[in-house]
Amino acid sequence: MRRVLALVVLALLFVAASAVASAESHKVGPEQTYKTLRTLSMSPDLHDGDVIEVDSAGSYCGDVATWKANRLTIRGVGDGRPHLRACGASEEGKAIWVVRGADFTVENIEFSGAKVDGRNGAGIRAEGGGTLTVRNCYFHDNQNGILGGGLHASGATPETKSGEDVVLIENSVFEHNGDGDGQSHNLYISQRVGKLIFRNNLSHRANVGHNLKSRARKNYILYNMFRDGDDGNASFQIDLPNGGLSYLIGNVIHQGPAAENGTLVAYSLESSATPNPQQGLYVVNNTFVNTRPKGGKFLNLKPRQDNMTIALVRNNVLYGPGEPWPETEDITVIAEYNHIESRSNNEPRFADPGRYDFHPLPKSPLIDAGYDPGKARGYSLAPEYQYVTDAASEPRTTFGTIDIGAFEYSPPDTDH
Repeated sequence: MRRVLALVVLALLFVAASAVASAESHKVGPEQTYKTLRTLSMSPDLHDGDVIEVDSAGSYCGDVATWKANRLTIRGVGDGRPHLRACGASEEGKAIWVVRGADFTVENIEFSGAKVDGRNGAGIRAEGGGTLTVRNCYFHDNQNGILGGGLHASGATPETKSGEDVVLIENSVFEHNGDGDGQSHNLYISQRVGKLIFRNNLSHRANVGHNLKSRARKNYILYNMFRDGDDGNASFQIDLPNGGLSYLIGNVIHQGPAAENGTLVAYSLESSATPNPQQGLYVVNNTFVNTRPKGGKFLNLKPRQDNMTIALVRNNVLYGPGEPWPETEDITVIAEYNHIESRSNNEPRFADPGRYDFHPLPKSPLIDAGYDPGKARGYSLAPEYQYVTDAASEPRTTFGTIDIGAFEYSPPDTDH
């Protein structure tokens, strides 16, 4: 029996080693064999596990493609990001890229101009399974930045089940995506996704749509900047229409004067949406800022028939005019150690709110005013990082008691 097991292990190791050995690296650019990504995407030379390096010096106007191989990694190299301009073209009438392979990774690429007749053209249309990783990318002026996620019903056939797929997006920028109809967004993650991890990103100035819309079953929204600016007209900053087990930790969430809708964060609002299996909203150490003169709602929550605890709201700043959250018998909100200030007089003592710098200054009432974030369902609610402009983060070090909001005050005698 031991010999049989040993032979099986050796066989598996041989298969794994063969797969690694067969993976190839391909280069795309003006001085390379492949001048366009589209040509490579249709080449028999492209296999599962391959790595594609795209020269930033190339011109990729109308260079649309479908990626069917599994475990592909595509990254931009050179000075800056390679810029994929739609230039009126689309793949399958959907996107600049349609991703059907499992476990797809894209790094350091810029996508712009995706428009189709259905008004939902995307920089990336995600239809594959496994884990979709988007890192250090820039999506702007598309009808959607990213649309979909998870194994498509008629798409690829990796060994994953609906609801188990993961979308990881980090250190990326989403700007002015949306067709202006309110149905298209900076990015829109589907209910086929089991887990969305959205961290260290800047998502701002969506064109009427939302800066983030996710139907994923679990949402980890960590250390991001959501921002309208002075002229942005996004609807919601964050929309989680199906609810789900959702963690909002360490984000800066700004609603501007031109916002189409008064809600900053919406949770489980769509009555027609199928609720996700697990429900729970944990809002910890965020900085909410509303500069919309008409006010609004910082957290807009839908009542539930079972009167379950809808949200834990702890160590947050809610600054500007508006209703913090619904105060009804149908909704349970556990709210602790939050700083709520409706007047726009910089009572929290932000460093430079006009330039979206919400770090606390000395003698800010936010300093040492928080409480141990604790855990929820086995997940630590303590912020480990804090947002850094643009689309990055740095470790958050607590001095004394944790501060309220998305940033920790650093005493002058520290190196931080």
